[in-house]
Amino acid sequence: MAIYKYWSTVNLDVENDSDATTVAYFLQNEFCPDGADIMWSAQYLRWKLGVQSPGGAGILSCAMHNDEIVGVASLTKKRVLFNGIELIAAEVGDTYTLASMMRRGRPERLSQLSQDPSHYVNKSIFGRLISDLTTQATEDGVSFIYGTPNKNSYPGYTKKLGYLAIEKYQNTRYLRPTSNLLVRTYKVCKPLEPIIKIFESFFVIIQNYIYERILYRGFEFSKGVPSEDEFNKIWTAVKPIRGFTLVRDYKYWKHRYLEHPIASYEFFTIYKDGILMALAVTRKFASRKDNNSIAIVEWMMMDDKYFPYILSCILKFYQKENVSYYYYWSDSNCEKAPSPMQNLFFIKNNVPLIFAGTSEAKLLLSKNTPLAFYLGSSDAI
Repeated sequence: MAIYKYWSTVNLDVENDSDATTVAYFLQNEFCPDGADIMWSAQYLRWKLGVQSPGGAGILSCAMHNDEIVGVASLTKKRVLFNGIELIAAEVGDTYTLASMMRRGRPERLSQLSQDPSHYVNKSIFGRLISDLTTQATEDGVSFIYGTPNKNSYPGYTKKLGYLAIEKYQNTRYLRPTSNLLVRTYKVCKPLEPIIKIFESFFVIIQNYIYERILYRGFEFSKGVPSEDEFNKIWTAVKPIRGFTLVRDYKYWKHRYLEHPIASYEFFTIYKDGILMALAVTRKFASRKDNNSIAIVEWMMMDDKYFPYILSCILKFYQKENVSYYYYWSDSNCEKAPSPMQNLFFIKNNVPLIFAGTSEAKLLLSKNTPLAFYLGSSDAI
């Protein structure tokens, strides 16, 4: 006879240090690989879900069994522009369920969405948490609910919970491996390591020389955080009057990067005659021991043509670091998308971007509406 483990769901208070610490420990202990940078803390959960967030307080939902956490999901509210109108959106994430609860877990109460015990929201902790968060967000007036699920959770979102994939927008992860990764992955390259490293360094130096001394002579590349006024001026100049984007004024950049409690980011800028023309943000991240990457997390530019230039400067800045690869997200279907091959970002794979089926999301999907999305639009890095 099967012995079932019964669970119930509850929303925890991130402002309560005990609740936030307990959830952070659960996620960090269950999910984070050995040697990786810390991904969760009580301060992090309060930063993204607390009342100080520019989008407003989010929701931290947990499944409990015998007063122990067995599953988690969160909903982070954010300000967005849709066709020039500021609305509230939310990102679902931080999802994890204990493997021991996946088969033997049963809900103490059936979901209000279905009284069928075999329905997904009654069989799956993940399904219940996400369906409840989606319902709560919709009732709170959230216009867009989005996520970037991994291959394990994607079918649950799209086939069971009614989330929609935007086929016209191909959110793509572009990756540029370094000589460190090539030598480590392909042992045959080990004897050629000095030559490979020389070629890699030569390419970075020559490309950067062409950009700085020829193509963009008179421009100034520097490392540092722009002023509040500079952030707001460039945002005012580039913010779209049509389509979907996060609101990216100074308040956004300050909260998202400068006030992040556990991650450190670097800001890089390009000026012309004292005017900020472009900025980009990076993060060095260890996904496990001896595996560091550089994420080009987000950028904002007067013109997309500056992207290869600032990217070459970033590559030069980090070239002596022990890095395995560089990567960023971009829409591979967009004609204005940066050309990855200019900087040898030749490996690519799709990163699903999904939306709950709200009326606004269906409008976004039904028309050829522009969508601006970056790695930093998700809280995953």
